[in-house]
Amino acid sequence: PEAWAAKYIYSRTDVVRDPSQGRFHFFVGPNGSGKTSSLVKMASHLVIKEKKRVAIITTDAQKVGAAEQLRIYSQILNIPFAIWNGGQDLNAILRQMEGADYILFDTQGRSLLKMEEIEDLKSLIPPMLGSVRVHLVLSALLKDEELYSSARRFKSVNYNDVILTNIDQIRRHGLLVNLQQQIRSPYMAFSMGSRIPEDFEWASKERVLDLILKISKSKSEGDKHE
Repeated sequence: PEAWAAKYIYSRTDVVRDPSQGRFHFFVGPNGSGKTSSLVKMASHLVIKEKKRVAIITTDAQKVGAAEQLRIYSQILNIPFAIWNGGQDLNAILRQMEGADYILFDTQGRSLLKMEEIEDLKSLIPPMLGSVRVHLVLSALLKDEELYSSARRFKSVNYNDVILTNIDQIRRHGLLVNLQQQIRSPYMAFSMGSRIPEDFEWASKERVLDLILKISKSKSEGDKHE
């Protein structure tokens, strides 16, 4: 039965094949989903592990401390940082970041229950950038129906994939398969814990299998008994 389950899960899991493709990456999602920390983890991963040149732009000047937190992390990573409120010239900011391989945009948390929220978020993803990657950041701590409805509401901004956070704090990892059946979007990355960049990884089918079938756990417990 476990072999059948593994085959079923593997066939039902969709992950981004090349998560680091594209130059412009937008992080969107509801309040408290872990957008800013996921962005920081991805930036750290690209800089430290992949030796890439990264820049960060935040469009969230309203949340207390959010811009300051990103500014501090940018200083630690020694990468360019800017605040863009949608009003001033984005080209001028981008010219200062010409050498960056990746430019990551943080956005304000939104529920997208109102049409103006949707239009406002869409306006922050300007067509002039050409091909952009939009990552929907969702917390696995949300109740299933809340998770599904959030994902459906954000479909209006045409996200490319999902970053799932807090997966270390749940036991029901079957959620990873159920969510995909609901939204038909691949996983791009998983975030688990607060360490940067260790607690961030590109999504893989093997990792989903491991989480659901508890393969690593059973192996380590077996090693203890030997």
